[in-house]
Amino acid sequence: MASTSIDDAFIEGHLKRLRDNVPVRKASLEELIDSDNPSVETLGGGRHRFRPEDLRAASKLLTGELRRAPALPITFSSGEDYGKGVVILRNRVEAAVYRALMGLEFVPETPEGYAYTYKPMVAEFVRRYPSLGILSV
Repeated sequence: MASTSIDDAFIEGHLKRLRDNVPVRKASLEELIDSDNPSVETLGGGRHRFRPEDLRAASKLLTGELRRAPALPITFSSGEDYGKGVVILRNRVEAAVYRALMGLEFVPETPEGYAYTYKPMVAEFVRRYPSLGILSV
């Protein structure tokens, strides 16, 4: 019986950490650039904060509709079902913003229509723009 409560506490702790990373909503670059506190609320009740230098760097690369589209932070999900090292972008607007920020001509899609990339590319994205993306399960 004691192990069940320990297991429950362990699982609840992991779920809380996951919720702390998942945004309630996405924000546009335009909205974040104009904000005194560029952030969005997370499912866990915290804030995902954006670094001003990341927003300035993105501002140099995103124009028009991509500046106004609610796409940040970009969520990278596990895509191991599609192969080792695959990472899924489930939202088309996020995929378009990712493509523009990484300077790619295109982002491939799964048969179901989800954009995908690879772990080394995600690592490079996070190196360039640490606050503009989150890793999800």
